[in-house]
Amino acid sequence: QVVESVVELVDVFPTLTHLAGLHPLHHCPSSSFKIELCTEGSSLAYLIRNPERDINREAYSFSQYPRPSDSIQENSDLPDLVDIHIMGYSIRSNDYRYTLWVGFDPDHCQPNMTDIHAGEMYLLAEDPGEDNNVFDEFDHATVLRKLGMLP
Repeated sequence: QVVESVVELVDVFPTLTHLAGLHPLHHCPSSSFKIELCTEGSSLAYLIRNPERDINREAYSFSQYPRPSDSIQENSDLPDLVDIHIMGYSIRSNDYRYTLWVGFDPDHCQPNMTDIHAGEMYLLAEDPGEDNNVFDEFDHATVLRKLGMLP
């Protein structure tokens, strides 16, 4: 069965917990470092049980991907916090996936959105495998406005 709603990875754990019949997870407070078990996601079991209900075609999912550098290193897929110097921020809708790779300060856990290292833009209807990066072919302000990131 196919579900065509946009979902986020953070929702997988509470969804599986719900489907397994376990107690619902508590939502994490803003400072959750000392909390043993909580979630920032929501159960999406209702989508699996009734995929036609509440399909939000204008929904977006957000992700971020840490990298130690612009080039591939031994720890590229699982860098320690101190080694993260580039962060990829992605927005995905049913139509697009847009990723911006920017400089990152691991000491303050802050991105530098003016230090752009690279970008990715995929038109999912034409390129569902995300093989053709058209980042350099687009007016980025128009794309960001469509994705709701600019007024």
